[in-house]
Amino acid sequence: MALRETHIARMRTESFDTLVIGGGINGAVAAASLAGRGATVALIDRGDFAHFTSQASSNLVWGGFKYLENYELPLVWKLCRSRNRLMKAYPDNIKEIGFYATLDKSSPYPPWFAALGAAAYWIIGQFGTQRPRLLKPRTIEREEPAVNTTEVSGGIEYSDGILIDNDARFVFSFVREAIESGAAAANYVELVSAGWPSSTTPAGSSM
Repeated sequence: MALRETHIARMRTESFDTLVIGGGINGAVAAASLAGRGATVALIDRGDFAHFTSQASSNLVWGGFKYLENYELPLVWKLCRSRNRLMKAYPDNIKEIGFYATLDKSSPYPPWFAALGAAAYWIIGQFGTQRPRLLKPRTIEREEPAVNTTEVSGGIEYSDGILIDNDARFVFSFVREAIESGAAAANYVELVSAGWPSSTTPAGSSM
């Protein structure tokens, strides 16, 4: 609490190069990156840090497999590149996870076509995960005996990434990194208006 009050006092009396509004993953990373590069940064959030979007996340770090259906290849390529970078940058926090999917006779695509999509996904992702597999019913019966394969015509297995840590704690690690680099950060501070300041005192925040 004392640290928060100190940071609020700094925001009232100091000038900053950048005000980052919102302490979700994007705001926290932006604040840490800018502060680490020498910019003076203030970070605020009207609630808890990581209290909204980040807290509702699935923790998946994925390349957008479903976007292949609409042939959004540039988007998938960008998402896969980001996934690969995150997996390399945070190997202790982000791990590979496999998805095992079965398809029955009512599925919109046959197993071979789904496997083709998984292979394309793997290639677009620059082979950043394990190779996908086309699964025959007998393979599924052997590897996953709990699955009822009566109506199953086959399946696929492919991989993506997952954040194994608590997502809010992961976000706050960047807030802490920003603070350690000299940023002022405070939650339960809301921006209510903004304009050109007439002095060195930051304008437009309600504290």
